[in-house]
Amino acid sequence: MSLPVVAEYVGFGLRFVALGLAIWWIVKTRDVLMATFAGLLALLAPIPPLLAYFAGSSLALEVLTPISLVGTWVTGTVLIASVPFVGRTLQDRRDAGDELERNEAFTRLTLDSIRDAVFLTDDHGRFTHVWQNIAALGVSPEEALEVQRAADIMGGDFELPGDGELKDRVWNVECPDGESRVFLVNARRTTIGPGRVLFTCRDITERERHRRALEKALAETSELQERLAAENFYLREEVGRQQRSEEMVGSSAATLQMLEQVSRVANTDTTVLIRGETGVGKELVARAIHNMSARRNRSLVRVNAAALPPSLMESELFGHERGAFTGATRRKAGRFELADGGTLFLDEIGELPLELQPKILRALQDGTFERVGGTETLEVDVRVLAATNRTLETRVAEGAFRADLLYRLNVYPIDVPPLRDRKEDVPLLVSFFLESAARRLGKAIEGVSAESMRRMMEYDWPGNIRQLEHVLERAAIRSETPMLRIADEDLGSAEEGAARTAAPASDRLEDVERAHFTTILEQTDWTVEGPGGAATVLGLNPSTLRSRLKKLGIRRPS
Repeated sequence: MSLPVVAEYVGFGLRFVALGLAIWWIVKTRDVLMATFAGLLALLAPIPPLLAYFAGSSLALEVLTPISLVGTWVTGTVLIASVPFVGRTLQDRRDAGDELERNEAFTRLTLDSIRDAVFLTDDHGRFTHVWQNIAALGVSPEEALEVQRAADIMGGDFELPGDGELKDRVWNVECPDGESRVFLVNARRTTIGPGRVLFTCRDITERERHRRALEKALAETSELQERLAAENFYLREEVGRQQRSEEMVGSSAATLQMLEQVSRVANTDTTVLIRGETGVGKELVARAIHNMSARRNRSLVRVNAAALPPSLMESELFGHERGAFTGATRRKAGRFELADGGTLFLDEIGELPLELQPKILRALQDGTFERVGGTETLEVDVRVLAATNRTLETRVAEGAFRADLLYRLNVYPIDVPPLRDRKEDVPLLVSFFLESAARRLGKAIEGVSAESMRRMMEYDWPGNIRQLEHVLERAAIRSETPMLRIADEDLGSAEEGAARTAAPASDRLEDVERAHFTTILEQTDWTVEGPGGAATVLGLNPSTLRSRLKKLGIRRPS
């Protein structure tokens, strides 16, 4: 075969190679313009030699051969020119593959290095891919894939998020090592594959511990603030009671015997029942016991059972929770809580409602109680001193007082003698009260006249020491001279005093109060409030006294 013919056949083969490269170029590089141009040349170039071959004419072969050679040259040029493009494409693919591997390695290293547990699940919550940091949940990646369901490790079901949705929740996880840990779990649907959800679990155990500790500390602080506010309110009440002194004044045999009993029991935690008539100074005895005890640096908290409505007595003694009853807008500490570590003085203990007495008995025996509306059992260390002007044995016989509570209170009884049984103390008491009145009123008072002192020594003082104090205060207010004279209207005859001292026909509280209030009102010329008024003498708020007078049906004679 001649050289031209061989060249044509070679060119023919090269053209088909160029055609294949053009098709590959279109598929891989999508460079349509370049590939189309090369393809057209590859397709058109074989036409001249084919025509020459089929024509069988040497003239045709000679004429068409140059054209075929030009086509072959162009095709070869295109093929050679395509080599750099093909090489660059292959290199770009290798570079892209290397970059992808580096990115995957970096991503894997990053996911394995972070402390948050990260994993993928399908729409059924089954693990599809886990990283090494899943060990934070207490399992290895192999164990997690073996378990298959994330809920079996996380201890519960988790509602998977929808498209574009982020869900989060706090999960408590019981790790295989027995330790309980808390995780903040975020779940987001990804575009990595169909039905895949990406979970990130952050260990917030320490944060939760700190949060709970902080909440507990805040609750304790709030409780202490409430208790401090209650104590401040109570102290303001105590200051408002205008206690003149906590000293026991007197030198009579009855007074000295009583003081000996006080000193003997003061330094113990024994419950003491202080018995005596109204106004003899039962609270002063309680204060003396407290001040001589090891609890003197803590509060002496006082509750007057006769001055509180029965409906509020339980709340006042034991406190209440918020919402325990209408008007309970916040938690309130009771008097037992306020007296924790100190002394609780239950005045007029005989007037405690019968339904409340079992709870008082429990608090005395065990030192435990619950607030009204609460379920938490509180424990306190409180010494109880009780006082009464009633005969509790009579109240027990009437069914108004529990016998077991009486036995629990009457561990160490102290009887405070009335002033009529210790007349020797009257001059000392007069001197003490006049000095106190002069200091408060800013007056120079030297004493009382001999006639006034004689009359006071003969008087039986049905209102006891409290009555004596306020008689002297009224006289000091009215007096224009340093030497006081007690007016006739302040004191009656000895016979009148004895009559007033006699016990009322009934032992009922209402009858005792009615007789005592009437006596004090007569002594104060039916003046309820103001200096020397009945409310001041009785140590009551004027509105409280008016309410009691209305309830008892006491009216000023016309």
